[in-house]
Amino acid sequence: MDIPVLKYLDVLIGLSLVMVLGSTVVLALTQVILNVTFARSRHLQRGLTRLILQTEPDQVREHAPYIAKLIVRHPLIGRQTMLTPLRKMIAAKRAATAPILPPVRAGSVVQREELAYLLIEFAAGEGPLMDPAEQGTPPPHVARAREALAAALAINGVEDPAATLRAIRLKVVQNERAEPDLPSSRWRADAVADVGANEFIAKLHANFDNTIARVSDGFGAESKLWVAAVAFVVAFALQLDTLHLLRRLSIDDRFRAALVDVGAKLEQQKVVETTPAEQQELALRIAEARESYALLASPTFNLVPATLPPSGERLAALARPGVLISWILLLLGAPFWFDALKNLLRLRSVMARKDDAERKQREAAQTTTRRSDAVRTASPARDDSDDEAGNLAATGALG
Repeated sequence: MDIPVLKYLDVLIGLSLVMVLGSTVVLALTQVILNVTFARSRHLQRGLTRLILQTEPDQVREHAPYIAKLIVRHPLIGRQTMLTPLRKMIAAKRAATAPILPPVRAGSVVQREELAYLLIEFAAGEGPLMDPAEQGTPPPHVARAREALAAALAINGVEDPAATLRAIRLKVVQNERAEPDLPSSRWRADAVADVGANEFIAKLHANFDNTIARVSDGFGAESKLWVAAVAFVVAFALQLDTLHLLRRLSIDDRFRAALVDVGAKLEQQKVVETTPAEQQELALRIAEARESYALLASPTFNLVPATLPPSGERLAALARPGVLISWILLLLGAPFWFDALKNLLRLRSVMARKDDAERKQREAAQTTTRRSDAVRTASPARDDSDDEAGNLAATGALG
């Protein structure tokens, strides 16, 4: 082939592999930051605060943020962690002086029927939210928040939250008996809609989906900002110069072949998560980041500097266009580069098979040509004197 297409594909495969490894480091660091700052829970609390305010702003304006914090830490929503005992001790000491919270980690997902049920339960004075510190009596802040929410629900058609709560529980059992094949969420949703047919449920149903969509948008925007910041730090710290990498891939055949080999092995690996738990997913991301960093720093790649250069050189690296290009490419994310790597490897296998077939055809044609030349060379020269057609004596023409 006149144009080395496979070489260009190998260069792109090497670039994609490096970006996959760098994006994995960015993804792991971003997940750590979002988990440490409780980003999902914070945005969910803001959305729940807006939903609670829409029931009756004048009654719950002061207590809506605190009620939202309690809801996301309900045992049905929040999660137990190894820090739960420590949180319980701190909550017990602050019970008399400041608003306390249940000693669990805030959850990040709440369903519409769960929110309605938990608000009615809290207004009725039942459930674990009434005693977050588990001291046997409701703290003053919790009692005031419950009274404000109960007054707001009474204005919206829930005059007796305790009776409404009992009716919902009985209706859930009836729905389970009538339609046992349906999921439990459907039993609860139908029970809340049937028993709580009032203005409170109407407001909640009308605003829940739009509010949660805004919550998702807000979390997505914050995630993108963190990804941009972490990608910039990674590209700057590793001094990942895309232009230098492309030049090296173009002239270093061994380096290019090593990257293609590692990329093929990486594409064949299948990552299986045994549980959807967030902590295990985070641990998996961190392990992948460590492996990626170790691979980038290995003698084969040698892309991570062994020691940090002087501050002047690090600042000068910001002006290099290759580092800025690397930052932009890292923003595309690990899924994009992993898909690109798979597609390039698939295209390379097709082009390699085609190139092999064409090479075999050329070799076969050259072999046939050489054999023909050998046959012509080995054949004796033709003697026209023995040919009767050219011998006049053989025809009797000479008498």
